[in-house]
Amino acid sequence: MFDLAHAHLSLCRNQRDSTRSVDLINLDGRIESFHEWYEGFEELEAIPHSFAVKFVDGHTWLLYADTEQDKDRLLVLLSEAAGVIL
Repeated sequence: MFDLAHAHLSLCRNQRDSTRSVDLINLDGRIESFHEWYEGFEELEAIPHSFAVKFVDGHTWLLYADTEQDKDRLLVLLSEAAGVIL
């Protein structure tokens, strides 16, 4: 479970415990780019609705959503929070 507000991603253990964040991540200026599996992330090919997020510090997150619509929505939210143009 996560919440995205004011360029901060708040991670929670689950939906029932969403009042206490496990971690709070500032995304403003930290995301370099977003990638599909065929852009060098072949390990994501078998995972539907997946994508990679590359950070300016060299770290990479591999993420997925339940549906293509959820993936598109998440990409838009993350890009807006981080100030990255899709």
